[in-house]
Formats: sequence, structure tokens, C-alpha cells
Amino acid sequence: MPALHRALFVLVFLGLTLAAPAPGAEQLLLADPSSEQLPLFEAPPAPFNFLQCPSFTVRCVKDNKWPSGIVGNIGPQPFVRVGLRCNQAHEKRNTRECNAVFPDECEDNCFAYGPVPF
Repeated sequence: MPALHRALFVLVFLGLTLAAPAPGAEQLLLADPSSEQLPLFEAPPAPFNFLQCPSFTVRCVKDNKWPSGIVGNIGPQPFVRVGLRCNQAHEKRNTRECNAVFPDECEDNCFAYGPVPF
């Protein structure tokens, strides 16, 4: 008897599936697109990618004398992963910016350092 029930279920299921009309685009809309309603489903935020580096504050150091030569900072700058480290994405540009922002203190001899210079 259970085999007969399974066979009937399959036949009924296939019959309903084949007989049902395919939904048109207008049938798939759940709300009026012009209305300002919240979406029924919102994708969860992407998990933090540990392979990405955050932005770090870049310090301007005169004559490569860390930490005694720090003359200031140019704020958070982007960093990129190189192996296990996070290095400045634009070290030369950051060095030029350090010398432009602190012309009197640097005397065109400052270098951009990330959070820790090693």
C-alpha cells in the first residue's frame, strides 16, 4: 500500500506542476515598485575579510629617525596586504605629501611611515 501512495503522490504532483501556468513578470512583483516600502529580504552584510588591510595613520618622520623624528601625520591612508604585512598603498605619494604638509619641519627630508616601521 505505501508504494501505491507514493505513486499517486508523484502523479498528482507532476500533474499539478505541468498544469500550472508559468508566472509572468507582473506576477513576480511583491509590491508596487513606485512605493517606498522596505524590501522583504535584505542580504546580510559581507563578513570582514581578514585578507584586507584597514587604513592606518601615516606619520611623517624626518631623516628616518623613528620615533624621535616624527614631525606630524597626514591622517589615515590606504594599506595593502603584502604577504603577512600591511604596507602603504602609496608610499611615494605619502612621502611627497608629508614634505608638502610640513615644509618647515621636514626641509624636504621626511619619509612616510605606517603605524609601525618594521
